[in-house]
Amino acid sequence: MFKCTVSLLALLVLFVAACAKIDYIGQSYQPTTHVDLYFSEEDIREDYRVMGHVIAQANEGISIENLQKQLEAKAREKGADGIVIHGFDRIQTGETTTYNEEAKRGEKKRSIASITITSADEERQIKAIFIKYEQNL
Repeated sequence: MFKCTVSLLALLVLFVAACAKIDYIGQSYQPTTHVDLYFSEEDIREDYRVMGHVIAQANEGISIENLQKQLEAKAREKGADGIVIHGFDRIQTGETTTYNEEAKRGEKKRSIASITITSADEERQIKAIFIKYEQNL
């Protein structure tokens, strides 16, 4: 029973992780173990270089906190010393339309009632830069 629960939990974690996408373009260094998080470049007290740009996207099934953790993991993997969050947004990735037709029969007429529901498919998006402190180059 325990092995089954652990296997299901591992599968669920893999599925949830697969719903996030992180695109990075830039330089890579040796992996780091700690990444500082900034929301403004003015808050950085050390000299630094911009390593690259990153966009992280996830569907509604992933919390923004989880997306941030995955972004931090990517930064450590690429050797960044810090992340500067430039923005958080919701973007429309498509639409889903559902049609429902129901035939109604009257005494002499046959009419069809039609219901159409269209909803927007959205994803959360974080735009950021990865930085490397000059002292660590």
